[in-house]
Parts: sequence; structure tokens; C-alpha cells
Amino acid sequence: MPIIDEEGRLFGTVNVVDALVVLLVLAVALAGIALVAGSGGPDQTRHATLELGQQPEYVVEQLSIGDTSNLTNAPGNLTITDTYVSPNGTQTRAVVRVRVAGQLDEEGTFTYGGDPLRLGRELDFETDQYAVNGTIQDVSNRTALPTRERSVIVRGTAPDDVATTIDDGSAITVADRTVGSVTDTVIYDAANDGQRSVYMALDIVTYGDDSDGEFGGTPVETGESIDVPVAGYRFTGTIARVGGDLARTNETVVVSSVVDAEIARAMGAGDTVDVAGETVATVEDLSVYGTENADRREVYATVSLATLGFSDPPRFGQSRVERGTTVRLDTLAYDFAGEITRLGGGPDPAEAATRTVDLELRNVDPDRAESLDAGLTETAGSRTLARVTDVEVSPATVVLTSESGDIFERQHPVNKDVNITADLQVRERDGRVMFKSRTIQEGSEVLLDLDTTTVRATVVDLDAE
Repeated sequence: MPIIDEEGRLFGTVNVVDALVVLLVLAVALAGIALVAGSGGPDQTRHATLELGQQPEYVVEQLSIGDTSNLTNAPGNLTITDTYVSPNGTQTRAVVRVRVAGQLDEEGTFTYGGDPLRLGRELDFETDQYAVNGTIQDVSNRTALPTRERSVIVRGTAPDDVATTIDDGSAITVADRTVGSVTDTVIYDAANDGQRSVYMALDIVTYGDDSDGEFGGTPVETGESIDVPVAGYRFTGTIARVGGDLARTNETVVVSSVVDAEIARAMGAGDTVDVAGETVATVEDLSVYGTENADRREVYATVSLATLGFSDPPRFGQSRVERGTTVRLDTLAYDFAGEITRLGGGPDPAEAATRTVDLELRNVDPDRAESLDAGLTETAGSRTLARVTDVEVSPATVVLTSESGDIFERQHPVNKDVNITADLQVRERDGRVMFKSRTIQEGSEVLLDLDTTTVRATVVDLDAE
């Protein structure tokens, strides 16, 4: 039997032309299967984290959940499932979580674009609106990024016009996304003109699997510096504490300094220090003493401070509230800076008393001696701190040594010794006697700013009669 008969049939049953058509269809079908499947296995998906690094804000604003980037000339794509943005210098840091549509190769390894999803591999993400490049940080089945909200306290300085516009509840926004908020803020004066010292309690969204995470690429730890976009300004501050709030408190302290007499005259009980509409310090009591310089006064001010108790010791502005530190009290009438000499409020535990003491001036100029008379006083406001009740002047005694080594006492031909009896207003505690906030004893020197003169005399007797 011929293979093809006269009617063109194959083995007398199938038309040759029909057979060729069937073979062509089968060939096309097999080619299509091979093209779709390639050399890999079935389609698969994974999730990966892409670190996009610093990006211009206008690019980050375009990143959206659901954006898809397709591979060219190969099956597979990337789809954004979560985003995280934070401030970083003058730009914005961006991290995205993507769903990766890829394949398993012959060995069962997941691949995208023909290569495995290795950590550190760079992937392009392109849409019609933007193109970015990211580095793989994590590969797993998790769809969301590891973020959480953390409370931190940040301190720093800001221009006056910025500091006064920061309100509780102010949003922290980056690339049109809210990444935190201000829950409390306290503003103090700063050392530099035009600047304010700012403390903010913040709730911020951090990124990372560890306990504290990071913000703007910086670990959220005490002492670290972070950028906070708030009130239209990128505020750079130091993390003073992680967790908790500002813990507003009040501390009463005694602050002392030697100032110009004009400033001392301007100061008074009831003075307040007001910053951004809030009172941060109030002068409760004031003691002013003279010095050897007629244009200078020694001031002791009892002050109530609006402090922040989140740290130990508490803080007032840029100062720690402890003995020896300096605090600033700037009012509309004067600027005052003094050292904290005592902590604690309430009445002074020392008892007020009047002591009659003997004082001595030795070998002074006669004119100086003649300027001292009974009745001279030292006052501070309405209080009399010292009153001279008696003055005795006698020739000064000088000690001479002869050529043979003998020692002689002789009267000075001009100079005088002066013995002064005075009533001093003192405070006594635990056996100590304090005059103008200084402990005195026999042999101590006291400074008296009297009506017409100032003298520095030596205490001879604390219990004169």
C-alpha cells in the first residue's frame, strides 16, 4: 500500500495537508509552553525589604503602597506593601517592603530576574513617575516593616521665632507622611541672643527589630542626635531620655552673684522670668549686700524654678539644678546670672539673731580712722544688717628689730588702730554663726558697707558686751 494514495491521503486515511496543519499547531503550542515556563519552575512570591537610602523629598512623596515595577523581557515584578520614611540630614531616608513575584529554578531556589534574592543585592524599582534603587536588607514572608511608636525626650536650641511656634500636638511630618507628634514642650532662655533652649517630649515612629529601633538612621538611644521636622523647621536635638515625659516640677534654690549696683536696685521679690508666655522662674526673696567696690553689689536671690524632673538632678534650661551650677534669670528690666548656693525651699532652718561683736582695723590711714563713727549702718532694703555702736581709735603699734636682733614695739607716727563694736544681724545653726550668708568666727574678716565708707575688719570677739 502506498504511503500517499492518488487522492493525497496519508496511508489512505489522513489528508497530507490536514496532517501538516495539525503538526504546525502542536509545534506552536509546545513553543508557547516553553516560552512561558522557560527553564524555571512555577511562579512564586516572597517579601523583601529594600533600603532606598537618602532620597529627595519629591521622590519619596511618590512612593505608595500598591506601586508595581515590572521586569523587562522576563516574568516577575515588585509591588510595594509597606513604606517607612524619616528625616536624614537635608534629605529623606526611605525604606519599602515589596512583594516579589519570581520563580523557583531547577534546584528549588527562588529567583527574581534570574538571580536569587540575596541580602545586599541591589534592585531597581521603576514606575512611570519615578525610579529608585534599593538594597535588600531582609527576605521573608512578612508583608509589613518592623516599626513601632516610641516616646523620647529631646533637647536643643532653636531660633526664637521657631521655638514659640512649637505647640503640644504639633505633627512631625516627612514627605507628606506623619512620623510622630509633639506631646509636650518647655522653652527657656538660651545663652545666645535670638535662640531658645527647647525641651520636647515626642512620640515618634521608629524602624527596626531591636527594642529601641532607629529614627532617620540613628539609634534611638540617650545621647544620640536626631532631626525633628516641626513647625516648618528641621530641629536638631539630643535624645535626653527614651521613654517617659518631661515630668514638670518646681525647685526652690538660692542663687548668688556679684552684679552692678544698678541691676541690684532693679531686682526685687516677685520678679518673674517669662518665656513664650509661660513663667519659668519667680524671685521669692532677695538679699543685697555691699562690696569693696561702691558700684558692685552681692545678691542672694531665693528663686522658684519651673524645672524638668525627667533627669536627676532636675534641669532648668541648659543647667542642671545642683549646687555650683549657673542659672540665668533674664527679665524685661535686667539680665541676671548666678550660681546656685543652696537647694531646697521653705524657711531658712537657721535662727535669726543679733550679735554684738568686736572688730579691728590695724595700721590704717588717719583719715580712714576718722571716717568711722558710732551710728553708721549697713542696710539692705528696709533691713539693717549692721550698726556701729562704738569706735575707739589709738596709735598703731609697729614692731621693730634692732641690729642686735632685739624686738621692740613702737607707736606708728601717723597710722591708727581702730576697734569697732557693732551689732550684726546673723543666723545661727549647729554652732555656726552666719553673717550675710557666710560663716564667721574669731579671726574671720567681714565686709561692712556703711553709710559713708566700706571697711574690711577682723573679728576679735563674737560675744562682746
